[in-house]
Amino acid sequence: MAFPLRPFAFLCLLACAAAPLRAQNDPAGSQRIRDVVYAKHDGVALTLDVVKPARPNGAAVIRVVSGAWRSSNLNQGAGPWPAAGYTTFVVAHGTQPRFHVEEISRDLLRAVRFIRANAAAYGIDPAKIGITGSSAGGHLSLTVATRGGPGNPAANDPVDRVSSAVQAAAVFHPPTDFLDWNGENDHAVGVGDLSWLTAAFGPDALTPEGRARLGRALSPFHHLRADQPPVFIVHGDADNVVPLHQARKFQARAAELGAKCELVVRRGATHARWNEFAEDEARMVEWFDLHLLGRSPARAFAYGVSELPSTSPARPAAPPNVVVIFADDLGYGDLGCYGNPAIRTPHLDRLAAEGLRFTDFYSAAEVCTPSRAALLTGRYPVRNGMASDSRRVLFPNSKGGLPDAEITLAEALRARGYATAHIGKWHLGLNPGSRPNDQGFDLSFGLPYSNDMDALPTTPKGAVSLADPPAGGWNVPLLRNGEIVERPAEQTTLTARYAAEAAAFIAANKAKPFFIYLAHTFPHVPLFASPAFKGKSRGGRYGDTVEELDASVGTVVAALRAAGVAERTLVIFTSDNGPWLTQKQQGGSAGGLRDGKGSTWEGGMRVPAIAWWPGKIGPAVSSEPATMLDLFPTAVALAGGALPADRVYDGRDLAPVLFRQRSRPPEPFFYYRGEQLFAVRLGEWKLHFKTRIGYGAPKAETHEPPLLFHLGHDAGERFNVAAEHPEVVAQLRAAVEKHTAALVRAPVVVD
Repeated sequence: MAFPLRPFAFLCLLACAAAPLRAQNDPAGSQRIRDVVYAKHDGVALTLDVVKPARPNGAAVIRVVSGAWRSSNLNQGAGPWPAAGYTTFVVAHGTQPRFHVEEISRDLLRAVRFIRANAAAYGIDPAKIGITGSSAGGHLSLTVATRGGPGNPAANDPVDRVSSAVQAAAVFHPPTDFLDWNGENDHAVGVGDLSWLTAAFGPDALTPEGRARLGRALSPFHHLRADQPPVFIVHGDADNVVPLHQARKFQARAAELGAKCELVVRRGATHARWNEFAEDEARMVEWFDLHLLGRSPARAFAYGVSELPSTSPARPAAPPNVVVIFADDLGYGDLGCYGNPAIRTPHLDRLAAEGLRFTDFYSAAEVCTPSRAALLTGRYPVRNGMASDSRRVLFPNSKGGLPDAEITLAEALRARGYATAHIGKWHLGLNPGSRPNDQGFDLSFGLPYSNDMDALPTTPKGAVSLADPPAGGWNVPLLRNGEIVERPAEQTTLTARYAAEAAAFIAANKAKPFFIYLAHTFPHVPLFASPAFKGKSRGGRYGDTVEELDASVGTVVAALRAAGVAERTLVIFTSDNGPWLTQKQQGGSAGGLRDGKGSTWEGGMRVPAIAWWPGKIGPAVSSEPATMLDLFPTAVALAGGALPADRVYDGRDLAPVLFRQRSRPPEPFFYYRGEQLFAVRLGEWKLHFKTRIGYGAPKAETHEPPLLFHLGHDAGERFNVAAEHPEVVAQLRAAVEKHTAALVRAPVVVD
């Protein structure tokens, strides 16, 4: 609960304050009194910076600077109000998400009461108070304007007996209705374009009912009344953060009720300052002069909607950086945020808490070579020959590799001006045309294939599965741009060196967009961890490697923050396939899913996946089916490009899921094992035509009729319900027939 300073204590604070401070854009002759505290929550203060004008007019303006509902820096500029004679209160709330918006709204109403209760000390008329703000500050200003009212005469605290009403409001591009963000009945609280604010709206935002309650409670639109204070709004029609619909709807409803509201639409203006911003602020001064002081403006207000041009040139948004972090053989149940009780993954857990965690994300193949080809091309591996029924993956003596004719994500983004880096395991070919630098990467640093290949003659048989495998037992080289820099690679240092390489690339390329494909070697066996992590995890050696991998994610995120580019970087974390269960304690966990690596059961291809982009994504959890095939079209679209028209792409843009938490129209996903289609998923239904455990079974088992599972009810694929749903079986059969009829297979190059 907030507790106020009594007026006497407040006046003592004024008397004992340090010498008045002026912010950089406070007008000459004004005085600013720093950090006047009126309420505290667990030691975190809501503060008022009081800016006294050189020639006060007796009225006050409250300027709300809690941008994006987060804490604001103190001593921010007071705007044009002190120069116009208004005593200005610059309000900065304490940290969010410790306080959600509902509490911040209550505190701002309390701020009005406090100012009115101490009006004499400030030298203002308590009946002449206006409020202003931009974006989130505009929303909070309208919250005060529409919800302010009489105090409680019976309250023990004299401040609570005072009215919280203001007499006028003037705001820039405010959110006004969280239940209809874009005019499409799309709830913004927790699920719409503002899904990243879930924490700020409290736990109720996790349920549809809670979102509806919060949306009504926190939307100024739903508190409009005929006798509310007059409101002036300026909003750009090119605003890509808060849609113009928000202001138009508010103004239209105010007009219906007979409330005074004027909306100025700046044509071509975005969610930022434009060339005529000062002109619009001057018009707001006239608005307050009229409604607080009774002064007639030079030009009468229309109390309707008017449009004015903006001469500010439209600035195209800079394309975001893209970082894909790819684990090797990490299981669905191997991270803390996916329920692992023993392996500590605080960095990934934080990404999941701040971003979007997928529950139904798929690799496009059950083993690593084809899955990596799918990620980098956005196409099923059978389309480019990177799937095989014989060897299944590439080996050091393989003559094939990713065809040079394929367009990789690195090539597509480099064509858009991106710097590109491959760091870690490649496993898509050693031969000319298929190497990282041949496939669009400016920088390549890592292993050419799996770390269990090239075993030395002296390495004991079965050593790959040991908890403490022999260091140097595998002659796998470490390459930089195709040149050997170390052989055998010192595997205990790989995870940290990969992270350091990524951090250096970020620092060197922070001034331009970049794409990093960070494909970790682990937790593929043999398992190695550095001395800082070896023997430290409750999860054994497997846990050691996963915890070190988690720490490396923290290194990369810290590098993004240090470079100042975190807010324009999409980070995707996922795994190439499920856990290698035959490795027993040196393998991972598929959680509650069936089987693991090598199979088309859910445990073999459903993998953990997290999307993180501060200010753009989450916090949210999505059960929308998505696949690594989707990453190619998503990244290309974010970069402002288009998919090449000369080939088929199997992925779809994830933007609706990532940024608006909306479902995409359902489309089938096909589970391939090598060259053969084993199963299909559509919506919640999965149909198996063939099944085979990952390793150990001599051949696949064909099912006729096929096996049908409802993955929502039965993620572990235990209960075949084909007999109860023949219509679903028929629908999924038809989807497979359509897919196979149109499929053009490429010659197999995995040999």
